[in-house]
Amino acid sequence: MNQPNGNENSTSRFIYGLILPIAGVLILWTLLRIADLSDSFAYETEFKDRPVVPMFKEFIFASAVWIAASAWVFFRRKALSTLDLWVVFLFAVVFRVTLIPTNPILEIDLYRYIWDGKATIATGNPYEIAPREFVQWRYAPEHQMNFGRTEQQLQDIKTFYELQGEGTRLIVERVHYGHFTSPYPPVSQAVFAATELFTPHDASLQRQVQIMKVVLVLFDLGVGLGLMLLLGQLKLPRHLAIGWLWCPLVLKEFANGGHLDSIAIFFCVLGLYFAVRYWQRSDSIRDGLLSAVWLGCGIGAKIFPLFIVPLWALLVLRKNLGQGIACIVALIVTSAALLYPMISQVQVWKDAGKVNAKPGILAFAEGWEMNDMLFMTVVENLKPYKEGDKPDIWFSVLDLDRRNQIVDWFMKISPDPDRDRLDIMEQKRRAAFKLTRMLGLGIFALILIVYGIELLRSATESVPMVFLNACCVSLAWFWFLSPTQNPWYWCWALPLIIFARSKTWFLVCVLALVYYLRFQYDYDGKVAEFDFYVPFWEFGPVLWLLVIESGFRFLNSRIRPDAPENA
Repeated sequence: MNQPNGNENSTSRFIYGLILPIAGVLILWTLLRIADLSDSFAYETEFKDRPVVPMFKEFIFASAVWIAASAWVFFRRKALSTLDLWVVFLFAVVFRVTLIPTNPILEIDLYRYIWDGKATIATGNPYEIAPREFVQWRYAPEHQMNFGRTEQQLQDIKTFYELQGEGTRLIVERVHYGHFTSPYPPVSQAVFAATELFTPHDASLQRQVQIMKVVLVLFDLGVGLGLMLLLGQLKLPRHLAIGWLWCPLVLKEFANGGHLDSIAIFFCVLGLYFAVRYWQRSDSIRDGLLSAVWLGCGIGAKIFPLFIVPLWALLVLRKNLGQGIACIVALIVTSAALLYPMISQVQVWKDAGKVNAKPGILAFAEGWEMNDMLFMTVVENLKPYKEGDKPDIWFSVLDLDRRNQIVDWFMKISPDPDRDRLDIMEQKRRAAFKLTRMLGLGIFALILIVYGIELLRSATESVPMVFLNACCVSLAWFWFLSPTQNPWYWCWALPLIIFARSKTWFLVCVLALVYYLRFQYDYDGKVAEFDFYVPFWEFGPVLWLLVIESGFRFLNSRIRPDAPENA
């Protein structure tokens, strides 16, 4: 009687063992189709010839397989073997190797990274000269911008450009928003510069792009390995790192698109790993200081880890007040030292009378808006308009008098040093944007307070999971409240969704890809239809599901007050 059962168990284990390989093959097959489509996304390709919709469909299919595979791993997590872990990681490597040689699909940020690396090696300062300054001498005088350079400086810039190879010349001409200096922090600049040192001087444009992508993908894989360390520290199956390693959004943004965010995410995950180790080990401050340094490096690579620092600070202070203060000082010193070269350039620009190239970080902070929903809903109800010229936006309902009252009040209490050189309408639009941003930051601060209180009140043994859930939700809401909801920004929170109580966050990884349909709307001359309608379908379902889920959780806590937090 036992033999049939044994055979049945062996058969079941064999079948179960095929689930992940089959899912991996399906995703790989889809990525190969995407790689083939990427040929039509070469920089020189006519917009009308770019297969945006077919590409989107392929990524949606891969995302559906990824969600199914992630759910399977979560369901079977206690029964998975070391072999299954190798399957997860090896497929993750193969996925990335497949996409690294492909043309970046609807992305051009990579060219700025390569140029910044060259500028850093050549001048030691990527924040001093804007890329456009190297090429604008080729334009007609009426198309040139005044950057306040001396004749000798202009000649030096021209000479430097002419000494570059053809690949480098093509790169600088493709840099987006080339009239601003680099917006990227110094740690990322160090990675760009190091990559440039290992890139042959005569490398073709395609080769330079691929080398940069390889470096960024190494950080991306490092995030997966860091997650495995964190999962192991929490006594959780390392297989759950599939949430990052197989995610099509991650594959699109790093192995194909080559975004720099993988650098900061890597340092952030390491910082969180050492923070959890510090909490669970009582014998040394070493892990706390390492956590501070790695988080500081993350902030120095891209600012976003700063938004979970208050939660981190509460964790280390609750662990040990004296040691916690030391850790916080270490984080402040590390972050300040690493960010100083970029921040100081803003003051240099102001001291120069604002005639040189505007710092990119300042331009981004003052008015960048893209693919947003919550921010757009507020700001489009605050922006002033000319009498009788009300914007034709379906959710813009506030009348002109009320808008003027709110914005005029805000302008009185919020000085703008550039106000004198702007007309009154532009002054009010800038004020509306700034006020909306401050409202978003205020809501975000309340979210931090709520989760900070929960962290302080939680039982000692549950602190790590409460902390990681709080970090995930805080980054997620910062993204939702932001004026710029680029899909690669969602990757900031993505590594931590495996620790989040709500699994609704997984859905964002799929819906965020809708952003790329904006290009098709743009090519068809209908971009306004996308901007004012599609984001509500892109993000609205997630927000409603979160509201419903929170309601059920609240009712469950009332009915069963002793139920576990993660129920």
